[in-house]
Amino acid sequence: MVICVTFNILLLAAGVVLNGTLLLILVREKSMRTMPNAYIANLAIADLVLITTFLPLFTSDVYTQMWLFGNTLCKIVNFLNVSLFAVSVFTFTALSAERYYTTRHFLQRARPGAGASASDGQVTFVVIAVIWTAACALALPFGLNAREIDDSCVRVKYSEDGDSFTFCVILIELVALFAVPAALITVFHVLTSREISRSVANIPGERAGHRARIRQREKSALLLLALVLTFLVFNLPYYVHKVWILVYFRNYDDYTPADTEPWFFFAEIAMCVKHVHACVSPVVLYFMSDSFRKHFNRYLFCCCCGCCSCCTNKKATEAVSVRHISGTSGTNTQSTLTCLD
Repeated sequence: MVICVTFNILLLAAGVVLNGTLLLILVREKSMRTMPNAYIANLAIADLVLITTFLPLFTSDVYTQMWLFGNTLCKIVNFLNVSLFAVSVFTFTALSAERYYTTRHFLQRARPGAGASASDGQVTFVVIAVIWTAACALALPFGLNAREIDDSCVRVKYSEDGDSFTFCVILIELVALFAVPAALITVFHVLTSREISRSVANIPGERAGHRARIRQREKSALLLLALVLTFLVFNLPYYVHKVWILVYFRNYDDYTPADTEPWFFFAEIAMCVKHVHACVSPVVLYFMSDSFRKHFNRYLFCCCCGCCSCCTNKKATEAVSVRHISGTSGTNTQSTLTCLD
């Protein structure tokens, strides 16, 4: 218990700093305001709200071994937990679909003057609005059903007779927030990889700028894959526990307390590990994106250490913010300060 509480406190501090810095970069740096990065900002907002609202109450519950905040807050917290997690899952799925769409149509976008259009931005913000609406709609039954029972805040009341409602709620969460999104993300990534390979194979004599743009797509696909894999890995133990609940409460008489006690301990650990995903995205972006790493270094390390010249001197940063790619029709300028261009 002490380890879990300490871990959550450190996670809270790290999540606020990392996601806060990420949002600051995306807001202040014009070169980072791209359509794909709008999804990254959406992900950071969901993670930041989850960490600052749910995690402190969850940590208090673990430490005191009882719920101290009443029935109403129990419902609100469970609604926020499910809805914000759903926003993260749906955002990753939408980002995977966007990567596939962008990669498939990059030949048209690579033409002079064929950059991202206003309609692309409108579609992105509509998708984000749909994500939040769907997430809230999915989380509403969880929040309404949550209640304070025997000094505990429970999302669903597990019963020894294999309550069908409990079974359905857990099954919906498992399918809607893990199995289906994971399958869609896998499909989109396979399709994206196929489009990149096809582009390279079909255009053996492409311009230097065209080849560079293909390399940029490959790097973006790898970055997205790293983000998704870390997200799935940290959430896998939690859903392994959910699968066990589905089996256990349908075969209650086959188990003894000695059999179930390790699983309840595993559930507490799985919940702690699950929340790590709220801090993972900024770390992955730092290590896999040159542009994000430069900005993180400037905002986190330079500014926190009081190095004003590092914070205010944007000239050096702007000098590497664009690269010129020679083409047959002249010189194209491509921003390199986007993580998912």
